[in-house]
Amino acid sequence: MKKRIQMALALLLAVVLLCSALPVPEVYGESEEGEPRQLDKDLSREEDKSKKPQNEWTDVENTEYWNMLFSGVKRTGNWGEDLAHIAFTQIGYKESILNMRPDSFGMMRGYTRYGAWYGNSYGAWCAMFIAFCMHFAGIPDDAMPTQSNCEIWRRRLRERGLYAEARDKNYTPKPGDIIFFGYWWEPDHAGIVYSVDEEKNELKYIHGNVDMGDKRPRVAISTMKLHGGDVAGFAVMPENPDYHPYVEKLSDRLKMAIERALAPAENVAETAETAETTEQAETAEATETTTEP
Repeated sequence: MKKRIQMALALLLAVVLLCSALPVPEVYGESEEGEPRQLDKDLSREEDKSKKPQNEWTDVENTEYWNMLFSGVKRTGNWGEDLAHIAFTQIGYKESILNMRPDSFGMMRGYTRYGAWYGNSYGAWCAMFIAFCMHFAGIPDDAMPTQSNCEIWRRRLRERGLYAEARDKNYTPKPGDIIFFGYWWEPDHAGIVYSVDEEKNELKYIHGNVDMGDKRPRVAISTMKLHGGDVAGFAVMPENPDYHPYVEKLSDRLKMAIERALAPAENVAETAETAETTEQAETAEATETTTEP
């Protein structure tokens, strides 16, 4: 009897050790059927905090980390396209639930990287999100001013001639423009135009501080009718005076020309001889084809 008890205990211990060695899947929320679902790190943007230069308990980030985030992002020099691309990389970022402070109205607000970069870590951040993206897209403030308050921001844009009223319906927005929302034409929310489809009468925009029903504001992409909703107007993204798209198209030819110019003389001569031989062969072939009965 005693041996049976010892064997049973030994078996139980082996099972416990085996289970503890198995990997435990991360679970994030529930599926539509109510079943737990696997955390998708790429979509949820819930990065491994051990890789961040930050305090894991407060989600605080720094300039070094932000520069690292965008170190591999290619910028074309087209301000509108670059801004839309930078904004797209931020979809899914959520306001912190570990580091929160009450605002002037007593509402608890979480830390965001956009507010921290702007200088107001716990403020309403839809406009600060845009300012953050504009900075890392390489858009200078003297070309397109920024502001954390949507109404004050609109005034500055109007003064610079960079604002189009939605009620006029004579301006079609383009990717990289800023879309302002607000009832009675007083803007209280803003986003970045991502794409415009005139045939479908559809506009997609990326905006921050969006409540998806779980009391954790985030960056999201939304779709609306091109001239619908409570749109107050658009900030018109100016063109980058240093952006020359035709240079990109010529870059391959320029590269080949430079390589030929810098190549040793014997290589250039060999290339020229090969080209001449090829041309003679093509001419001979064309002649034979012409003289055929």
